[in-house]
Amino acid sequence: MNWQQHESGRAGWVIVGDLQTSHYAAHDYWSKVVRLIGMVEGRCIDYVDGTTAGVFSLGVLALPLDARAAAKPHEIGGAGALLAAIPPDVLRATLGAVCERHGVGFERAREAGGPAFTRGLRLIAGDEIADVMFGCSDGYAWTPDQMNVAREWALAFSETLRHPSARRAAFDASAMALRAYMGAALPMQAAGNDLPTKRASAVFLTFAVHAYEAARRLQAVAGWNAESMMDHASKIGAWPETFAARVPRLRAALTSEVW
Repeated sequence: MNWQQHESGRAGWVIVGDLQTSHYAAHDYWSKVVRLIGMVEGRCIDYVDGTTAGVFSLGVLALPLDARAAAKPHEIGGAGALLAAIPPDVLRATLGAVCERHGVGFERAREAGGPAFTRGLRLIAGDEIADVMFGCSDGYAWTPDQMNVAREWALAFSETLRHPSARRAAFDASAMALRAYMGAALPMQAAGNDLPTKRASAVFLTFAVHAYEAARRLQAVAGWNAESMMDHASKIGAWPETFAARVPRLRAALTSEVW
């Protein structure tokens, strides 16, 4: 677990985790892309990030626990769907104690199709859930007590994701999130089943998880060609400089995957 601070001044706990996606069998195309993203982004199944805008982000895709913080198509369902895939007894064992200490409940929200935090008979989200999980810190100024509250929640989420009975469910749920939301954002010409198209779509999705609009700009310039997209990403353009840093890992991961 590391305390990290962004250039913006926002800080929080990050648990990189150690359950690497490369260790999990991929049953379909979307699972393979999740493995690819894990290797390129350096994220594990038990990844937890508490440095974003008042919300924890969980798993390989860094899905925000509060879906209102979603900024990319695959994040729309939030981490609620990820936690919903985990057996209830695991959730009770790993999250029950911290929920009790902070006076909140945990149930499956019928309207959202996933779990939700509650107080009494009502759901809590947004600023209220951020206050619970970050001790009322705004993410910029932290007291020792607030840091300890955030640390407690970060450890609980990590324990949930890394539980032996939850690992595969968390991996598969990530693939479902990617398919349901990012898949809908792919143009029809990228939906083919031939190998070149699969590789090109995988490259687009990997960049899009990091910066969706920039990935769209990159694809518009490079076309639906994996090598062309990676070549353009290595050069200065209308996309983040961080794309270039991802290219060597992406090339290696793309080559090692069986499409």
